[in-house]
Amino acid sequence: MRIASGWANGPNTKFMTASTAVCKPGVYAPNGDECGGIWVYPKRFSKLPTPPGAKDKSGRPLPTNVAPGEVGSRIILWVHGGGNIGTTAHQYLAFVGYLLSETTGQVVLLPSWPSAGAEPWPHALSQLVRCYRSLVTMYGAENIVVVGDSSGGGQALATLLAATSVVGTVPADSPDALETPSAIKYSANTCGLEPEHFTPTEEEPKARGGRFAPLGWGDVIPAGSGAAYLPGYAYATRKRRSSDSLVSPSLASEAELRAAARPGSVWMTWGGEEAFSDSQALLADKMRAAGVLHESFVQPTMAHDALLAATLSFNFGLCRGRGDPHNFEASAAFIAMVKWIKSLGPDWLQGGRPLWGLEL
Repeated sequence: MRIASGWANGPNTKFMTASTAVCKPGVYAPNGDECGGIWVYPKRFSKLPTPPGAKDKSGRPLPTNVAPGEVGSRIILWVHGGGNIGTTAHQYLAFVGYLLSETTGQVVLLPSWPSAGAEPWPHALSQLVRCYRSLVTMYGAENIVVVGDSSGGGQALATLLAATSVVGTVPADSPDALETPSAIKYSANTCGLEPEHFTPTEEEPKARGGRFAPLGWGDVIPAGSGAAYLPGYAYATRKRRSSDSLVSPSLASEAELRAAARPGSVWMTWGGEEAFSDSQALLADKMRAAGVLHESFVQPTMAHDALLAATLSFNFGLCRGRGDPHNFEASAAFIAMVKWIKSLGPDWLQGGRPLWGLEL
């Protein structure tokens, strides 16, 4: 596969490509249409760790190479954002996959989900719900952390809201209900836009009172370049609507948020200079009111959440890796995220190496 050409492994980790049984990339597939994503895991395993108790899709037990409770029993699912289009999976493997797996010691999966701007909604949501549902079957909900950057943060939250709610006919392969995940991280860059900024899609445009409803209340997307990413911020439940249409994660009810995440388990970050930073803060308030927020971490001067730039900002900044990573907003956010993962239980950093030499 193209993705593997000339790639190197991390100091203590290695990668392998995932099949499309894990996730299907869709019509826009910069890493090849046979690449369902990337697995990153500790080098000491001769093959991909299979958690104890895992079963195949027919319900038959799978052979395991992992002791109960040990590394390989848990997984971090990272839903990439639009940066994957501009940087390709090479960057995500190096700056997210390796960094996260080396630091935590855990298995990391970077699924190749369909580009929201290239295919009609809900293709991306359907693939990610299917991927998450399969991981719940293999690992158990308590052993999964779902993380996302940029549009992937919105898609991660949308996936969990859809997967843990009563879901209608869209997406068709979603279960009626699932256990709640261990934790989620939300860092979308937009939500709650006004109706005048929207134009109808070609599919089932819905007008209300003579104008199109904002994202979350109808099948519409905003005009302009941002339209390529915004359909990722949507899920569908019968509890919210009489028909299965788009619902923005920012409009989720407290009950839905409590169903999608365990108490005090959500970590959220955004840039203080984002155009929709106020909307992000309001969503954090909703998370807090629902009792699911662990921490909201604002990167004051960043125009976006910038987690993908954590290693770039520190290792290639003015101090070239010799400064204090707390002085770089992106790397400080990454440190805060790892501390959040640690707060979920000490096993989540089992076998990891201290981030940039820091004891967390």
